[in-house]
Amino acid sequence: MFRIWLFVLCGAALSAETVLIQIRVLEGEGAVTIAGAKATRPITVQVTDETGKPVSGAGVTFRLPEESPTGFFDTGLKSEIQITSDDGRASAWGIVWGDTAGPVKIRVTATKDVARAGTIVSQFVTAPTTAAVGVVAAKPVVHNEPVVAPRKKSNRWWVVGLAGGGAIAAGILAGRGGAAAASSSNPTLPPVPSISIGQPTITVGKP
Repeated sequence: MFRIWLFVLCGAALSAETVLIQIRVLEGEGAVTIAGAKATRPITVQVTDETGKPVSGAGVTFRLPEESPTGFFDTGLKSEIQITSDDGRASAWGIVWGDTAGPVKIRVTATKDVARAGTIVSQFVTAPTTAAVGVVAAKPVVHNEPVVAPRKKSNRWWVVGLAGGGAIAAGILAGRGGAAAASSSNPTLPPVPSISIGQPTITVGKP
């Protein structure tokens, strides 16, 4: 009788254990992060049993690569352990990435009783840029040419222009006057004829 009860108790204990679990990545797959920066989004997975029911209390390990490109968690370690909640979810936050860019494969492992499952979360670490870190780039100087402020227009040039125009007009008039004087004194011109009228004679007869 004792052996029968022992067999029943052992069978009940074995039936209570989870024998099959699976991991589904909910967030973080294919994410692009910046080298040297801290990740702003988590890696979230869900652990379920063979029927798709969430498994709570499962231990989930997130492990970063040992070689670059890689990073560290807030604890300074390359691995982080979280326990799934009632909805079977677990998240890893606060990954600080190194300075090396390239593809990264994060290994995720879940364990519950005697069951065990694993998956890979692929991400990419990109080189830092000024736009990504929020730094405003300085305006480039083209050909290193200094920037010259535009000059204001001055009325002085109008005065000079008017004075110069008057001088030119005076020169033209003077030239014309000289040409007229030269034409009057030129001996080759034909003489101007003169007309003489004598005194008139009037004769009056007797009245």
